[in-house]
Amino acid sequence: MPDFILRFAARVRDHDVPVFYYISPQLWAWRPGRIRAIRKLVRRMLVIFEFEEEIYRRAGVDVAFVGHPLLDVLSDPPDASALRREWNIGRDETLIGLLPGSRSRQFRALFPRMRAAAERISRDVPGTRFLVACAPGISPRFANGPLPAVRDRTYDVMAASDLLLTASGTATIEAAILGTPMIVTYVVNLLTALALGPLIRVRDYAMVNIVAGRRVMPELYQFKAKPELLAREAISILRENRLAEMKRCLAEVRGKLGKPGASRRAAEEILRAL
Repeated sequence: MPDFILRFAARVRDHDVPVFYYISPQLWAWRPGRIRAIRKLVRRMLVIFEFEEEIYRRAGVDVAFVGHPLLDVLSDPPDASALRREWNIGRDETLIGLLPGSRSRQFRALFPRMRAAAERISRDVPGTRFLVACAPGISPRFANGPLPAVRDRTYDVMAASDLLLTASGTATIEAAILGTPMIVTYVVNLLTALALGPLIRVRDYAMVNIVAGRRVMPELYQFKAKPELLAREAISILRENRLAEMKRCLAEVRGKLGKPGASRRAAEEILRAL
């Protein structure tokens, strides 16, 4: 998509139409050379992550940090206490939400690993409950087995849970805004991993850790995304009482996302530039 946008930008620029780019491609993670085309074609880059502002400024691109639009989406978070009552989760019980992803292929790859991890956690940590969040395009029948599943209530599961096992992606930022600690995981096929590996320039892959500037939430990818390792990390977090510190780190991440009103500020930046 960014390549198409830049080609389109080149066409409209030829007709003296100013180009403003809202929400940057992840060139800090891979294909950083695209910044040269952006510097040439884009009048002002409007970024949603604070750290991106410095990257563009160093490259000589006119840039403004406007904040993250998810802060508006989650400005009225779900009532965690009410949700736990709805799902009969006791005060002394620990709820772990399983978020295997929003695409069916991703869900099928991660859910069996998360389900097996949940079985191990249940054996070692009594009083632990689990709830599977199925995205709108995912049927709960994919979550076969004894674990309860809900559809199209991902934010509710995030808000009510004490800990999440989640696929890497936007969900990590959503969980950070809601303040729910997480273990981040992901798997891709071997050919994709071999092809993309040399191109990726970041040490951490989860957006929550990239925004934090350090690894504040555990990441377990590819050969580390095994049920026993996911379970071991979750058990360690629960037994060593690490949740409070993880919540504190997430509060810092949320602070780096700016304030609500990102799209309004983006529009104001465009009007000022015009």
